[in-house]
Amino acid sequence: MNHLPRPIVMITLICLVLAPLLLLDVIPFLRGGELFNWLWPHKWVGIAQTLKLVIATALYGAAAYWAARRISARWSLLVAFLGGVLLPVVVISLRYDNPILELFNRTVSPVVTGPHLVAAQLDWGDVEAWFDWTSVMEYYGGYDQNAVSIHMALSPPGLPMIYGGINQILEWLPDVSNALYGALLPNQCHNSNMFHYTPAEWASLWFGMLMPVWTALMVLPFYAVARRLMDAAHARWMALLWVIVPTVVMMSPVWNIVYPIFCILAFWLLMLGMEKRRGEIYWLLAGLITALLTFANLSVVPVAMLYGFYALLHYLLNERESRPWYRPVVVGIWFGIGALGFWLVYTLITGTTPFEILDQSFAKHLQLERPYIPWLWMHAWEWALLGSLPCVLVWLWGLPRFVRRNVNALPLALFCTLVVLLLSNTARGETGRVWLFFTPFAMLSAGMVITSIQKSNPLSSSSIQNLEKGQGLRVWLPLLIAQAALMIALATTWDTMFAPDIRPTPPPPAPYENAIPQDVLFGDMFRLVGWHAETENNLIRLHLNYRANRQLSIPYWFAVLPVAPDGSTPMAAFVWQPNATRYPTTCWQPEQIVGDTVEVQLPENAPSGDWWLSLVAFPDATDPMNRLMITLPDGTQDTQIGLGPVKVGEAQSD
Repeated sequence: MNHLPRPIVMITLICLVLAPLLLLDVIPFLRGGELFNWLWPHKWVGIAQTLKLVIATALYGAAAYWAARRISARWSLLVAFLGGVLLPVVVISLRYDNPILELFNRTVSPVVTGPHLVAAQLDWGDVEAWFDWTSVMEYYGGYDQNAVSIHMALSPPGLPMIYGGINQILEWLPDVSNALYGALLPNQCHNSNMFHYTPAEWASLWFGMLMPVWTALMVLPFYAVARRLMDAAHARWMALLWVIVPTVVMMSPVWNIVYPIFCILAFWLLMLGMEKRRGEIYWLLAGLITALLTFANLSVVPVAMLYGFYALLHYLLNERESRPWYRPVVVGIWFGIGALGFWLVYTLITGTTPFEILDQSFAKHLQLERPYIPWLWMHAWEWALLGSLPCVLVWLWGLPRFVRRNVNALPLALFCTLVVLLLSNTARGETGRVWLFFTPFAMLSAGMVITSIQKSNPLSSSSIQNLEKGQGLRVWLPLLIAQAALMIALATTWDTMFAPDIRPTPPPPAPYENAIPQDVLFGDMFRLVGWHAETENNLIRLHLNYRANRQLSIPYWFAVLPVAPDGSTPMAAFVWQPNATRYPTTCWQPEQIVGDTVEVQLPENAPSGDWWLSLVAFPDATDPMNRLMITLPDGTQDTQIGLGPVKVGEAQSD
């Protein structure tokens, strides 16, 4: 680390010492505790899985080192994009054998996200069903155990509307929908909450499952903004470092990891406008993008405060002598027209104001009571740790450099914003995820600190132009290593993302081995290929073997009506779904033989003799008379198949 500024060396060493402390959980206080009424679970994945992530991160680091030394930015952006897509998948694979399936489970889970669930359940054709969005928020719950989706109880309609739009597009493309649907159905074929989903609503889950791809696109606007604030070499490192931010790597597919893209875009427009004498259109567009963000999630509202502080401080530090005093006011007015104008249109269309949505959100969000003073630390610590702690420390160390004229206002604006936000105590935990949109601004601030240091005290005898050729490595490489070490420690120990409400599809029930062969076709969907009945007193234990002709999209119901030896029916039909709903017909795979066993209890005075069992299948439990047509081996058809004789009572035998 020769020629490195001493604070950079100290920050790197602090992070490298902190990483094993987190890995070994030496200080549980670092992940919360009783003082905070909050504690992230510590579940180490083991040596083998940790080594897998170390190797993957090392490969990315080597590629990043190589790319950062290229003069052209395209290699750095390509490496950053590919790393942004692949590293989250590697992290998921540390705890789950099938990371694609886990992305599916998290997307469909109302606990992890919720927008897809709401989009599938709402009747978008019924205007009253979604125009009164506060009623929707009320229905989908809160912090109690009966909540349908905690996150949607706090959110405006933006994200469900995105899924609703995707669902509609896919409805117009049935071939595409059916192909995507068929690939997903086996993964949650037993989840009764999804039985009513259309193929398009199943297919739209792919959009959420591809969240690592959408998140990786962040490197493009992030590089563009960094390029305006510092030289190209540092801007390349900004993009490369973003990929290993712990929250970004660990928390796919929550939407919070996508919000920074639009926050950076809005900030880029804000800067463009302030560089021009008349930047009204840029400020208007920045306000519109911010409005769209708040329409997706109210947690992004504080980013508008950052923009406001930036406009004000930029004027005070750089424009007081060249621009009129009301310049920041003009910026705010045009920004407000873009932001409030969008919400005004929404209010005029639906009759629901943003204040009503905000009140409904606060009614749930602010219910959680926690001690004030401890959480001043915890909110800041979790945001910094799960964001980019090395960059946060560099930013704070270099902050005094920006308390003077003719410097960029971003580091000071970010500091003022976070101080106000922390003191307001409006956060309710998980700031590493919820405040992720502040992390790129902290990283940009760190980049400006490092650029300022290098320009005032070059790291080598080479000219400043050599920075364009990657000479910034001497500072960024140790910070990259420190960030990677923290990411590995957190990703292998903190279990921050799981879908507790989603059970994996169970293995197929084994067929009954001693079944009587049959070949009975139900509709054109599946066949009864064997059966056997055992009796014990008045209990009939019926074993059934089925084979599906194709992947089924309907969870069919079955019913057995016992027929007494004299032809009477002394009891109602017994109705069930295969394997007590744990493995319904939607799980049956083509040519797979699936066993099912049901117990039918006959009346106490059931007559002895040969009983018959009339078996039927139907798609709707509320309409059992709408039965599947049954085709027997000789080609005759009926709506039921008689199984028997089954000896009951004195005449019974096996």
